[in-house]
Amino acid sequence: MPIHHVQAMYSGLAAASVVIGAQHFCSTIKRKSLMNSSLASSSNISSTQVQVNDDNNGFIGFLKTWLPFINEAAGVLEHSGLKIFKGIYKVDSIQRMFIDAVALSSMLWNTATEAEEKDSKKGLWKGLGLLLFSFFAPTYLMSPVVEGLAKLRFAGGIFNKPIGRIASGVALIAALELCVQLWDDKIVPLLENAYHKAHSIVSSFKGKREIYKQT
Repeated sequence: MPIHHVQAMYSGLAAASVVIGAQHFCSTIKRKSLMNSSLASSSNISSTQVQVNDDNNGFIGFLKTWLPFINEAAGVLEHSGLKIFKGIYKVDSIQRMFIDAVALSSMLWNTATEAEEKDSKKGLWKGLGLLLFSFFAPTYLMSPVVEGLAKLRFAGGIFNKPIGRIASGVALIAALELCVQLWDDKIVPLLENAYHKAHSIVSSFKGKREIYKQT
């Protein structure tokens, strides 16, 4: 494994611990605020809950959604051919290490948030989905997709120009984010249902086996 990946992992874990700690602190403050509001009036509780939801759907939600892909976006800009972005994601550079650390931290942030707001299994599923679609998939798809489109002579070779390369990379990132949403909304419920059915079948089989042994 390249040294900058190792450095990024350690930096990401350190940054994530700070983020998670701050998140828990903020969550505690919010819970205390809700408790105090309940003593005042139920209307204040509703307004506070709406504010919490707004945080998840606003700027914080935007960061949680797109930061896991920031390293891929930086890679797209690095290889776009525009001089202004040259060296932004250079191998073994400080800025690359920082960008990788931010991406890793945001994945851990999403996982911790899902586990805290729902349960540990939901957090595990969330982390697995992000690992699949914001780490493994871009690693193996980004270069073939961007370079493959660049070889096309469509519209005067637009995809071989800087703006075309950026557009194709951004389109792939958006498609992978859609895959993350589909994973959360569709695939995970199917997997959980399959797990519960399998667990029920195994439990039923064990029960029948015990009855058979007793007879």
